[in-house]
Amino acid sequence: MAAFLADSISCIVFAISGNIISNGDNAMAKFGMAMGMFANLLGNIGNLMANIFIRLGMFANLMGNILIQLSRFDNMLGNFDNMLGNIFIQLSKFANMLGNFPNMLAKRCGKCEFARHIIVGAHHCWAIAVNLFFYPIKTEVIMTQTSFIPTGDADFNLWQSGLITIVQANATTWGILPADITSIVSQQTIWVTAFAKASNKQNRTAADVQGKGDARNAFETNLRKFIAQWLSNNTRVPNSERQRMGITVKSGSRTAAPVPSSSPVAIIDFSNRLQHTINFTDETTQRSKAKPDGVHGCEVWAMVGTQAPKDASEFTYLATDTATPYVATFDGEDAGKTVWYMLRWVNTRGERGPWSSTFSAIVN
Repeated sequence: MAAFLADSISCIVFAISGNIISNGDNAMAKFGMAMGMFANLLGNIGNLMANIFIRLGMFANLMGNILIQLSRFDNMLGNFDNMLGNIFIQLSKFANMLGNFPNMLAKRCGKCEFARHIIVGAHHCWAIAVNLFFYPIKTEVIMTQTSFIPTGDADFNLWQSGLITIVQANATTWGILPADITSIVSQQTIWVTAFAKASNKQNRTAADVQGKGDARNAFETNLRKFIAQWLSNNTRVPNSERQRMGITVKSGSRTAAPVPSSSPVAIIDFSNRLQHTINFTDETTQRSKAKPDGVHGCEVWAMVGTQAPKDASEFTYLATDTATPYVATFDGEDAGKTVWYMLRWVNTRGERGPWSSTFSAIVN
């Protein structure tokens, strides 16, 4: 009996132990499966991150290519600006040719009255075309060449900055009025602001470029007057400072002004009622508004009539203008009449150069 009980107990213990071991194996198997799933999850995350890095690399390459294309586009814009500048220069040359062509024909056909009348009509047509289409381009693009003011905007900006700095430091010593200093510095501020906006090729507009040109014209005009009044002719300013500022240093001895050897050429704007605006330049430097060396001004002579004048004795003196343009005004009774002009240079000693060709325009 005791042996039977012992065997029964052993069987029961063995069965229980088997169940415990079996349950433990199942738990380990489930744990193993869970770890496998976790490992797969980590693998998927790793793949996802690898794809993200690949996409980031592709995006970086794309941005690099965009920057390269933008750089090429910027270079293309710079070349386009240069091309436009050359086109405008050629147009200005063509405008001068158009303005002078009728006068050349007039010289060739001066003895034929019929031909002269035809040429006068053609001249009026040329003048309208030149003044409406070409002269605004010419005056905007081609700047006056001077002996000391730089032509390029970047060089001009650097030069004016140094000059104004020296002037401000010596204004009291040189006796320059504070109001004049304030005025020229105010003009400088407008120029510097406009130049900075127009220099940004990526963001500038056509209005910014036009504003820069207008600002420079105004600033340069006032700067010339300021230099003439306070720097060039001021005995308190030593020549060494003039050299530092980059302006003309006058020699100690005076050289007599030469007798003018060239004559003026003119383009007449008669678009305004009862008014002629005569834009005159020298025949040897028609791209510049500067007068020849030693010239004080341009004498303007005129004759109102239906027939072309035969010689200079028929003309009446109007004025001596020291800077282009000269504006002639008329009464209402002159409307519809033709006005003939002849011009000549006069130097600082009152000596006169040769007469120009004859120019004409109708009074509107």
